[in-house]
Amino acid sequence: MSVFRCALVAVMLCTAGQAQALSCLRADAASTYLKAANSDAQYMVVLGRFLFDERALKTAAEDMQQSRHARQTPARFSGHYLTKAGFVFPWSSTIGLQADCAASWCGSLQSGAQTLAFVQTNGVDHTLHLSPCGDTTFVNPNAGDIGTVVACHKGRQCGSSTTR
Repeated sequence: MSVFRCALVAVMLCTAGQAQALSCLRADAASTYLKAANSDAQYMVVLGRFLFDERALKTAAEDMQQSRHARQTPARFSGHYLTKAGFVFPWSSTIGLQADCAASWCGSLQSGAQTLAFVQTNGVDHTLHLSPCGDTTFVNPNAGDIGTVVACHKGRQCGSSTTR
């Protein structure tokens, strides 16, 4: 095998691994709800807008990518949180946005966009982990996504299985 072919095979193997690492399945609201409900961590499901400095979030993501040092970007959330009655109670708070990365791909969010989000909380502090696959946020969610999350929370059919 020529040196050129060996080099080409090596490059193809490296890029195939990177492509596989990025192969995210399209997240759906039901599976994200079930993942949060079955987690040891506590989550709140919110629907509204996050206002923040997008440049600061990008810089935090770059830091995470290079040094694996997580840094949160403060965001002001304004919207509603999920109860058994749906998204009927208004809520606003400061939430830390944390861009998580896999290889060279990091999670992100657009400031001001209507978002359905799964926010990790301990009752006092709130963190939205922005995964590179986008499975914690649904930007400009459709009525189906919102209805699915409400149905899951009420214990009704949740995707292909039922909750709890």
